[in-house]
Amino acid sequence: MTEMNGWSEQPSDILHSYIVTGQLTFVRQVLQGDKDATPLERMVEKSLEYELLITDVQPFLKMCAAVKMMQPELWQERYGSKTLSGMLQAQNNSETLFNHISDTEWAQVRWAGTAKAGNYIYLIFNRYEIHYETLLQQEGDQLFVHYLSFATYHQSDRYITRKKLLIKENEGIKSLIARAVALKDSFGDYLLIDV
Repeated sequence: MTEMNGWSEQPSDILHSYIVTGQLTFVRQVLQGDKDATPLERMVEKSLEYELLITDVQPFLKMCAAVKMMQPELWQERYGSKTLSGMLQAQNNSETLFNHISDTEWAQVRWAGTAKAGNYIYLIFNRYEIHYETLLQQEGDQLFVHYLSFATYHQSDRYITRKKLLIKENEGIKSLIARAVALKDSFGDYLLIDV
């Protein structure tokens, strides 16, 4: 469900999300009119086919918890992925995560949604042309970001991290959580979970 609509439509899916690591291998390029092409492949000018060898599957929230204790080098060694290791780049960065949003700009965010996901707070909101999704944990008065996704019409970035929010961001995010709409699943149980 959330592959198409996002977690905001079915926040319970956060508990059932996974990070899948694999290796892509190019198989072939099919040009339009190729006699072996399927009808769908003929509809596009060319189609690229790949094979995926899945090398690791980890529960998403487990990875969010693991990042707290794992150095980027160890992460890369364990998972063999520069991409996943690169997702940690926000961890020790002293920069702000939300591009220096001022108090008035936090107040101007018109809509925010939130849901509980295990020990995490899921928060979604839009600011100007940027769409944010975060997973946060609260320790006392301090919020920590464990997952950050932001997207514009031409770019999207995602990070698994453990980033302590700076004072202004901490207060701004807490103000959004306080006035956010409680998100609920749009559908009943639809996943077959083998426990």
